[in-house]
Amino acid sequence: MIRDFGEREFDETAYFNFDEIQDCPRAIQSLKYFCENMPELHVIAAGSLLGVALRKEGISFPVGKVDRMEMFPISFEEFVRADGGEKYINSVQKMDFEREIPELYTIPLEKDLKNYYIVGGMPEAVQAWIDTHDYREVEEVQDRILRDYADDFGKYTSPDTATKIRLIWDAIPSQIAKDNNKFIFSHVKHGARAKDLEDALDFITDYEGVLLPIEVKSADNTKAKSLRLFCNRYNPKMAVKMSLKNVGDNKEGSAHVWSIPLYLIFKLKKYISHEMGWETTSVYQQAP
Repeated sequence: MIRDFGEREFDETAYFNFDEIQDCPRAIQSLKYFCENMPELHVIAAGSLLGVALRKEGISFPVGKVDRMEMFPISFEEFVRADGGEKYINSVQKMDFEREIPELYTIPLEKDLKNYYIVGGMPEAVQAWIDTHDYREVEEVQDRILRDYADDFGKYTSPDTATKIRLIWDAIPSQIAKDNNKFIFSHVKHGARAKDLEDALDFITDYEGVLLPIEVKSADNTKAKSLRLFCNRYNPKMAVKMSLKNVGDNKEGSAHVWSIPLYLIFKLKKYISHEMGWETTSVYQQAP
């Protein structure tokens, strides 16, 4: 591939792009030679599940030759900023941790949160929302993305496992629409059991070595039996309840339990730093 470029010279604005590079493992291997033989050329490679593709071909990753960047969906904070709500984000960022959020901010942020639930964080869907504020336009983008997801299941696993994944995938909409909001494996396929369809179920939240129990509620109900049991058994220094209820705090055993609104999820790390005393100086001031 590099030979095809011949003796061409590239200025600092030139770049070469590999998209879906996992589909061509040898292209991943070629990144080493771009780095060594054409360091003046910027090379961008986008892909997913690279380890799976490399194992299939028995090819090693060019360690030390590639700067890796992990991409994520657009966060709620980014969504609000993109939709013209930067002033709300900036204001609540500056508020004291213990201060309840005034309605001046809670009303628009709750509205943004509901829109984010609908639109999600896929860049194309968010862009459609920013451009049109039309749910139908967003839904068209989402439907296309969902079809692409399902078509990809068989690319990275065995046909039998892909079939099980597809069964679970197809069952998600009907199950989350039920009143109990619980996913029941036996409803995916008649007679199926969890152990037949799931490989593992594990959720651990920690930040900078701090084990952080979090209970999440969809509305303003903050009754959290499992969180209370965890706090009484393991005595964490801090715990978090997230819901639509305003900011508040209380003690549960030795744990300081913070109630944080769902629309303040982007401040969670700051709450942890505040609780752990990692701040050397206070940079948070009351917002008007």
